Amino acid sequence: MNRKPALMPILDFVPKVDGYMTKKRFASLLFAIILTTIFSSITFGQENLVDGFNPADGPKNKVFTREGTGIRIKTPPTPPNIPFVKRNQNFWINNSVFILAGNFEVFVDFDVKQIGPKQGLAPNESNVELAVQENSPNSTYGINLNVDAKGKTFKVLRMEPGSKGAHYNVFTFPRNSDKGKIGIRREGSEIIFLASEKPGETPKELVRLPYDSHAEPKLRITGFQGNGPVPMPLDVLLSDFAIKSDRILKEKDPKTPRPKAFNPESYPIRLEYGKKTERMLTDLKKSNDTNQVFKLEGSGIRVKPPVTTASNGQNYPGYWFHDSVYDLDGDFEISVRFDVNKLVPAQMGGYGSVSFAIGLETDGPMGSISFGRGASRTDGQRISITRYNPSSAGQHWDTQVFQYAPTKGRLCLRKNGGQLFFLAEGEGNPEMKLFQCPAIASTPVRFRISADQGGTNAGELDLLISDISVAGTNITENGKPVKSIRSSSSGIPTLDPAADSPAPTSPRKWLFLVLGGGLVSALGVAVFLIWRNKSGTKTAMVEPPKNPLAPKQRPDKNPPSPPDPVKKPK
Repeated sequence: MNRKPALMPILDFVPKVDGYMTKKRFASLLFAIILTTIFSSITFGQENLVDGFNPADGPKNKVFTREGTGIRIKTPPTPPNIPFVKRNQNFWINNSVFILAGNFEVFVDFDVKQIGPKQGLAPNESNVELAVQENSPNSTYGINLNVDAKGKTFKVLRMEPGSKGAHYNVFTFPRNSDKGKIGIRREGSEIIFLASEKPGETPKELVRLPYDSHAEPKLRITGFQGNGPVPMPLDVLLSDFAIKSDRILKEKDPKTPRPKAFNPESYPIRLEYGKKTERMLTDLKKSNDTNQVFKLEGSGIRVKPPVTTASNGQNYPGYWFHDSVYDLDGDFEISVRFDVNKLVPAQMGGYGSVSFAIGLETDGPMGSISFGRGASRTDGQRISITRYNPSSAGQHWDTQVFQYAPTKGRLCLRKNGGQLFFLAEGEGNPEMKLFQCPAIASTPVRFRISADQGGTNAGELDLLISDISVAGTNITENGKPVKSIRSSSSGIPTLDPAADSPAPTSPRKWLFLVLGGGLVSALGVAVFLIWRNKSGTKTAMVEPPKNPLAPKQRPDKNPPSPPDPVKKPK
């Protein structure tokens, strides 16, 4: 007696035009539809991508036009002898109507037909850019094809809002070709910029930067005609857009809610050195401090580098540091009080500043961040934020300056929910937030204290630091969690004994795995039986056709840059 497979009743509603043959075709079609649906949820097709941009407001001859598989950015001719135009009158923007969520990558071929005059170099910087932009806090990260008075370059631009207005940071890379490919890849809390100068060549990494792991940006293409009296002409074709994303949202789709802000008062681990000042120098034992720049003094540490007016920084490094033995991951806060006696930059030579700073170090491609109290020849007494990033073009420093006169105060670095906050207070003034930016979150960081004489040992620096506190949700030593200093009777951090014990496995997690595996197996058996059975007889199983829409293999991530030497902000 012929038996109908157990799962065949699922398809009994299909008309039996040719026995089970119609069911077989239906199952194959269903299988293809499922694969196509899954694929379309992670990849936005080329035509849909090109159609997924809003036309920019402009003259009758639109700047952005559809051409083949791409978008052509071509500005209308500029009338002679026109008055100076503002940036928003010669800066053309085209935003996507879709939003990128989770990890993503965007690649596009470029063909530069003209940026600036056809003959000679552009007197004013002008460019075409591919970027991602958040609505809040309205930060923009992009890579552009640039031409200026020095020639052709790739430029990676990072724009972030701040209390003093938008802050721009630009990385410059040489460009010799007018045809190639540019791309942006987001991996968790890192954003990577890539470029190639030959059609079909695999793009190479230029630089990677910290990026908010909760950001869900739009894609943006722009054309900028420069800030000079005459707007520069632009004619660039961006084609063969290729984008992959964990999720692609429409403007009306709900965004993933951000996690609630962590309450700093509830940090489970606190390393407070107020009453154990001597441990500050033993816990920060990786150092180049051969001249005892940092010395114990009362309840604090005196920071006073030797001054050699005839030195150009060769006899002594001019930059002195102590690194912690602990790694910080998750949310954390670092706080220190300071009492300035003297901050006087060298009158000449070096890069014209002196400072004491607290900072975060990675010794890798994500670079470092420092937050300091100092002074410079040009800015006077100040607070500075310096971000260092290695790149394919070499080392890169970016410094932001905030005028700050108090000689007594407190500096605080706080990482919360993927953002890094820079806070300061001084002589009775309440704590104020100076700036915030994406935090280095893809790797644990070390805490550093440093003194910088500005590239020469002639800079004078003398201050007392005290009440150093490090608190966080995950502080480790050699990969093992530590307990709070104040929870130990000796005042010495101890390893958590539970760290070596494997975490108990959740029975519910295994239940989900078993049920999920069973469901997949059942689906596989069902498809196998449907294809195998025809009118109750066994037939050879036919391999389903390969789906032409299957995503291509993602290129391997480029190896990280080698560890950088001791860093000296410019």
